[in-house]
Amino acid sequence: MRKTLSISLCLILSLLVIGASLARVHASDSSKFIKSGFVEADHWLDFMTPCFSGITDPISYPANTRFFVSSGWGFVGWSTASSVEKTAFMSKTTTFTFAIDGVSQSQEKYVQYFSDSVGFIPADTMVKLLNTEYKNGLTGSHLFHGQLYIDGFLVGDTRGNSVLAVDCNVVINFTA
Repeated sequence: MRKTLSISLCLILSLLVIGASLARVHASDSSKFIKSGFVEADHWLDFMTPCFSGITDPISYPANTRFFVSSGWGFVGWSTASSVEKTAFMSKTTTFTFAIDGVSQSQEKYVQYFSDSVGFIPADTMVKLLNTEYKNGLTGSHLFHGQLYIDGFLVGDTRGNSVLAVDCNVVINFTA
């Protein structure tokens, strides 16, 4: 029962969570609760939400502007989770892979614990994010591909086995 609840919360929070407002981002993006290494970013590029919502149209963003891509999970009830659940959540098997036009992108991992509620994030939640930043932006049309994996233990599979939870392809047009 706990495993099913944990995975459901992880997937739901991958849409809502996304760290505590720790980066100064453009006003239209500031409510997204993202952590980025940027001192200032123009955009959080959210290409995973269309896959969850069934939108298939290309997304447009301004060309040559700083942006970052971030995806991850939240684990609600962290203080009462078993050591096996915590290990599975924090392991490399619970991960996000990200490629642009078939080329894997480097990512930085951010982990933060929230003892109190912040925005959509409930109290006692551990958040794990993987971010990729683009200081010079991009131009033209690109295929973004992201995959969210969950450690098998959290979904009733084998511990240490990465289980694909979401596979997302979205065309992004960076226009002038």
